Amino acid sequence: MQIQVREIVENFPDLVRLERGPEQHHILGLQDPTLARPEDLLFVSNREHLGPAIKSLAQAWLVHQSLVSQVPAGVKVLLSSSNVQLCMAQLAKKYFPLSRHHMILEGPRVSKTAVVSPSARLGKDCIVGPGAVVGDNCTVGEATIIGANTVLEPGVKIGSHCHIHPLVFVGHSCEIGWGRDQEPVAFRAFGVAG
Repeated sequence: MQIQVREIVENFPDLVRLERGPEQHHILGLQDPTLARPEDLLFVSNREHLGPAIKSLAQAWLVHQSLVSQVPAGVKVLLSSSNVQLCMAQLAKKYFPLSRHHMILEGPRVSKTAVVSPSARLGKDCIVGPGAVVGDNCTVGEATIIGANTVLEPGVKIGSHCHIHPLVFVGHSCEIGWGRDQEPVAFRAFGVAG
């Protein structure tokens, strides 16, 4: 997707400020400094991120407001925010959402090395990676991926079409991607082929 800097500023006026550069500048993606193309937007939340950002090709940066004076003059578009992490999450969700839900594992949908409590409920087409732990009374929505070596403590609820990446720890009774009126459908008993 291609967006203009103007759209970011207009849609997030309390979160983002244009410090310099044209509002018509086009952004094609959000990227890590080591992989960034000139048309990507970089996020710099602290001084430690400045070094890799300076070596990148990106011509548009969104930085913490305390770092504005340290951004090289060669950066074409400079945006600032008091909360860079929130900006990154909001922009990714609005403009660059994951459009496909990938099956990241070959083989069975629930790995043989995963530990899934008998009281856990897994939605249809759920994937549970190797070494993952799904605790007592957990609920995982349909077509959700639980990455390798992830731990879901007892009572966790994960909504439908979510992707919990490897090595994530979700504490007791947390809810992720779960609306108040949303109840995942098509649950299957653990151990039944899906």
